[in-house]
Amino acid sequence: IYKHGLEEMSLGYKYATSFHWSITQFTGSMEVFPSTTAERCYAITTLLFTFVVSAYSVSRITSSLTRLEIITAQQLARMSMLRQFLFDNQISRKVALRIQRNARHVLAQEMRNISEEHVDVLGLISEPLLVELHFEINMPKL
Repeated sequence: IYKHGLEEMSLGYKYATSFHWSITQFTGSMEVFPSTTAERCYAITTLLFTFVVSAYSVSRITSSLTRLEIITAQQLARMSMLRQFLFDNQISRKVALRIQRNARHVLAQEMRNISEEHVDVLGLISEPLLVELHFEINMPKL
C-alpha cells in the first residue's frame, strides 16, 4: 500500500486493487495499471470473463478428446477380441487379414450409417414428427 502510494485511496479502491492483483497472478503479470476504481473494475471484469472463457474452452476440448478416446478404445477392444478369436481358432493369416479388413470396413460403415434403432432419442419424438421424418428419409427413394 505504501510502496505504490495507495494509502490515500479509498478502502474500495484498495480492495479492488488487491483483487485485481490476485486475478492477474493467473496470467503472470499486471501490465495494465488502472488509475480509477471504474477502470480497475473493468480490468477485473475483463480478466474474470477471459478466465471463464478459457476454462470453458479447455473443458470442451478435454471432454471431446475423452469421448473420442472412449470410442476409439471400444473399437480397439472389438478388433482385439476378433484377432484373439481368429488366433485361438488357428485361422490362416490370409483369411484372418481378410476378415479383419472386412470388420474394419463394416465398423466404418456402421459409424456413417446409423440406423433408427440405434438413436434412442427418436423414441421421445411425437408420432406426427416421426411420420414427417420417415417421409423425408424415404422421399428420395420414391
